[in-house]
Amino acid sequence: ISSYKKALLSSAVFMGMLLGGLGCGYLSDIIGRRPCLLYSLGINTLAGLASAGAPNIEVLIACRMIAGLGIGGSVPIVFSTGAEIFPAHCRGQFLSIIASFWMIGAIYVAFSAWIMLGDDFYGQKIMHGVGWRSFAIVSALPAIVAWFLTYFNIPESPRFLADKQQFSESAAILNALSTVQIEAADLEFECT
Repeated sequence: ISSYKKALLSSAVFMGMLLGGLGCGYLSDIIGRRPCLLYSLGINTLAGLASAGAPNIEVLIACRMIAGLGIGGSVPIVFSTGAEIFPAHCRGQFLSIIASFWMIGAIYVAFSAWIMLGDDFYGQKIMHGVGWRSFAIVSALPAIVAWFLTYFNIPESPRFLADKQQFSESAAILNALSTVQIEAADLEFECT
């Protein structure tokens, strides 16, 4: 492929991340943190898997950009949800742990690429018959896992629900996350 298309392929995910971060940060204030995070992770997963079947470089670039929308969309939502849910005394520590997973993901991708596409120390291919399409599928696995973990374990932000006047739901989530029991009427009084 041309150097221009190589540059587009390399930057497509970052262009998508920019647009996804801007759009989903705003959208999560309208439809909720949890649904927007699930949509972002789903878009990332589907576009990552679709890139494995791309018939040409143009489709691959488009898939990578769409995957970037999902990646970029999940970042502000994860941090805002964490900031709204984590207790104040450990909020910074937990947000730092979330931030460290960016590097864990980078190590996962680099290690997977080396094992699946690279050579050993003697110049021999480590995994024969494995190409970039298989690597694209393996690269989508963390988004799939994150989608399931979010779906089954992450509640909607109590602050978002309280801002939308859904005080009973907000109190129920706060009570599930805390040892202090809160009544919906207390939240309504605090928000007015």
